[in-house]
Amino acid sequence: MVSGGTYGTEAIISGAGYGHGILILLFLPVLWCLPTAFMIGELSSALPAEGGYYAWVRRVWATSGVFRKPG
Repeated sequence: MVSGGTYGTEAIISGAGYGHGILILLFLPVLWCLPTAFMIGELSSALPAEGGYYAWVRRVWATSGVFRKPG
């Protein structure tokens, strides 16, 4: 099977129609990414460490033994 676009786009357009389908495809990334951007901004200002997600998760889970140092 050869795909010419993103997975699921055809089903969205055929199910919702062109107008609603385009609105869904335009606003869904904004609604999905905006909370993530706010979360990253808050974590970056509260825990300014190089490494991003890795540094934040390591800080939370380091005491439980999930992150083990080699050796």
